[in-house]
Amino acid sequence: MRKAVLFIGSMALLAVALIVTYTRTSAPALPTLDRAQLSARLAEAKGKAVILTFWASWCAPCRLEFPEIVRLRAKYPESELSIEALAVDDTLAAAGAFAASQKANFPVALAGEGLARAWEITALPTLVILDRSGKEAFRNVGLMPPADLAKAVEKALAAK
Repeated sequence: MRKAVLFIGSMALLAVALIVTYTRTSAPALPTLDRAQLSARLAEAKGKAVILTFWASWCAPCRLEFPEIVRLRAKYPESELSIEALAVDDTLAAAGAFAASQKANFPVALAGEGLARAWEITALPTLVILDRSGKEAFRNVGLMPPADLAKAVEKALAAK
């Protein structure tokens, strides 16, 4: 009985070590963006539509919406659409591992102190779409149906 308990305990420790090692090696290093850094990125994106997605790896609706944003990045060139994924209330390891598992094809960062508050984020996911002039064209709180998300992006891209 004692050998069985020791064996099970050893296997549990090994599993934890493998998970920690996998997370450390597979998660890309994510920057933390503050308000000024995000403002600079948005200034660079003038003339493009912009998707700002505020999300967290532990948020079930966020985990469903994230792949749709990956698909949008694949559909529209960077010259037309800029995407910033900002992880809120998340850890560097968890956010990085989730973004890597989803093959994020756009910048992913941790939202710095006060960034979510500055953008009036009250729940996750929150998606903000800016038109080509940098004005907020659309905001959605909660999971957004893929067809509605595609329409909102199309509308922002059409705005001159």
